Amino acid sequence: MSRRWWAVLVVAVLAAAAVTVGIATSRAQGSATSLRPISAAKLLARVGLDENPVTRIADIGVGKQQLVEIAKALSKRVKLLILDEPTSALNDADSEHLLNLLRHLKEQGITSIMISHKLNEIAEIAESARAITALDG
Repeated sequence: MSRRWWAVLVVAVLAAAAVTVGIATSRAQGSATSLRPISAAKLLARVGLDENPVTRIADIGVGKQQLVEIAKALSKRVKLLILDEPTSALNDADSEHLLNLLRHLKEQGITSIMISHKLNEIAEIAESARAITALDG
């Protein structure tokens, strides 16, 4: 399977299917007994999306696609999110929404590690921060 074909496939899935894939993956890893079915609509609402769960991923903006990915992670009942440049492709409003979501998730006991070159965002939301500088790469 070529990498390009896979990227096209992922963009074409429905938001509900993307969240359901997260649940199914967790069950396949043997933790089905600790999971109860969570509806895609509830997970999308948890990250602040009021989109219809059957909306195609390709039909929503990048900011909302980011939130669908976070909803998918939350479907697995994660306690740690690692976000690599989560706001780099977002406008200011979507970036602020994402940062507010991370604050809200922190209150729920979910830790986030955010990798970003936007130091103002890191300073705004970080409980503690470590700066690592990469030279030539």
